[in-house]
Amino acid sequence: MLAEEVRLEPEKFPEIDAFASEVVASMPIAGAQKAVLSRHAEEALASAWIEGLPLSEQIRHLKEDEDPGQTTDRGDAATNADRTRKEEGVAETASEKVALLGATQRKSLLTNAYRNLAIESLREEERIVSRLSQDPISVRQRDIQDNDLLSEFQKQKLSVERETQANEQVTRLSVANWLVSTEAGNQFEPDHQLRTDKAFALFEEGDVREDDHIRGIVNSKGIVPGSFVARVLNTGPATPNDEIGRDHETLQEIASLNERAVEFSGKTRDLQKRLNIWVALTGGSGLSPEVAARRIAHGISTEDSVAITESGAAPSRQRVLSSPTEEVVLVNLRNMLG
Repeated sequence: MLAEEVRLEPEKFPEIDAFASEVVASMPIAGAQKAVLSRHAEEALASAWIEGLPLSEQIRHLKEDEDPGQTTDRGDAATNADRTRKEEGVAETASEKVALLGATQRKSLLTNAYRNLAIESLREEERIVSRLSQDPISVRQRDIQDNDLLSEFQKQKLSVERETQANEQVTRLSVANWLVSTEAGNQFEPDHQLRTDKAFALFEEGDVREDDHIRGIVNSKGIVPGSFVARVLNTGPATPNDEIGRDHETLQEIASLNERAVEFSGKTRDLQKRLNIWVALTGGSGLSPEVAARRIAHGISTEDSVAITESGAAPSRQRVLSSPTEEVVLVNLRNMLG
């Protein structure tokens, strides 16, 4: 009970140590037994005092007492304490308390302190990383460098991470401001395309539907996000049909918002060609989005693709088949566009 009180409030050591000595002295036992009991009480209280200190202080006091020039015999405790105070400037109470401990006990306490410090250090690093992911600018470099729980390696790593995250946050704010500004977007400007892509990546982290983000960006700046373009063009048998259909319907919607954004997206105008194919399949040939998506996933023949893209797939020039099969659609597509 007394040891736990010291562990919780180390500054009470002198008071509790004096009380324990009085209790032992008042016991009706032989002097030799009192000496043994007094020694155990001193060691228990000294050990509790060490454990109640911050981990960095525990290690400092216990390491100082490991000076190879000092003996570990308890009979030399006063000499050790005097030399420590003189040479290292350690407070008298600290050196004398550590001197009450045996060598084995000191090593055990030091080992535990190192282990606990390692655990606390990892927890502190995780806490700071969490703060950096939420608001890196709120974490100052001084908060990292002055943190006694972190090793030099951790401080260096977290400092670099802080700068990276802070710069990224500044970039995000800049991109968001540009997106809502009145400045017109120019898809032929690499910097504008880069800002658009960053804005789209930023929106992807939110809860709003992706197609709403794409429409908003195209409506605001007239530029199609590069990652969306790549996803539309790089479809294959492994791509889910519902994803293909959803992306192509979004493509058709943004083309209605800004025709030039789709027409001039990319150097080869592949996005416009893909839009023409989608319109021809779903509009002129009457395929459902699901069937059209399956046709695109498994590939449109070169002949069909050329015919469609050369025609422009204008809906007014297409006639809808009733209940078409895929085979009939392809034949009709060649006849219609040929």
